Amino acid sequence: MSANVGIGVSVATGSSIAQNNDVDVRQAYLSFGNDGMGTVKLGRDYGLFGFHSIISDMTLIGVGAATNATQNGRVSLGHIGSGYTFPGMYGQAVYTTPNMGGFSVDLGLMSPTNNLSTAKKDNLQFQARATYAGQGFKAWVGAKTQKYDGVGGFTMNAGEVGGSVNAGAFGLLANYQGGKGIGILADGDQGGVKGNNLLLQGTMQAAQNVKLGLGYGRSKNDSAFTGSDLRSNENLTAGVYYNLTKSVTLVGEIGQTRSKGFSGASAKQNSVAIGGILFF
Repeated sequence: MSANVGIGVSVATGSSIAQNNDVDVRQAYLSFGNDGMGTVKLGRDYGLFGFHSIISDMTLIGVGAATNATQNGRVSLGHIGSGYTFPGMYGQAVYTTPNMGGFSVDLGLMSPTNNLSTAKKDNLQFQARATYAGQGFKAWVGAKTQKYDGVGGFTMNAGEVGGSVNAGAFGLLANYQGGKGIGILADGDQGGVKGNNLLLQGTMQAAQNVKLGLGYGRSKNDSAFTGSDLRSNENLTAGVYYNLTKSVTLVGEIGQTRSKGFSGASAKQNSVAIGGILFF
């Protein structure tokens, strides 16, 4: 049995006099089970689809694409929108099978999402994931679906496949997502457009306390409603991660993000990021 509540706090905004005390409760759930029956989780947590890719992304503790996104002063993007769609946070009921020689299956019933404002949100979302984890190796496949009714309605159907391997000082990660209504940042945020995401990452443990990494991500829409719609985002990030102590990791990154539209317009952003993270 366990329970978890995660609270994120804003630390940087565009105002020097605002309270800066907004909090973001993304996780609030309980779980119970045993080796024989598996595990049941009830509450609010990240989704199954895309979770393995984001949790393995080296930029999770860094910055990646240095863009304000939807939460100015709160979070950076990493490779969200340029490598994978955000796993999302859902009210959910998830069953995880017992571990069967490294193989497990997760089945989830998620609260409806409504990231496309013209669609109703009265249809539950279903997610599923199968994972195999061995010595230094992990592979997964996942899927999600939800029907969006109303004006511009569509059915989101998306799948993913990925894997990671660690051999000695080297690590590799690859993940691919695709489907109708998968969205750039979140479920269905581009309507019923077909799209795909690709994430590739390589890391090297250069010294006992130093890890080097290079990550590339691309998110692409296959079609558009209007000529000004987004065609693709790409991000390339190189990072150095130094474990100062068991609890403190210092981070340095350089990166470039490129965006293209169906109209032919394009934009480029170069970024440098330095900072640290405390684990406790």
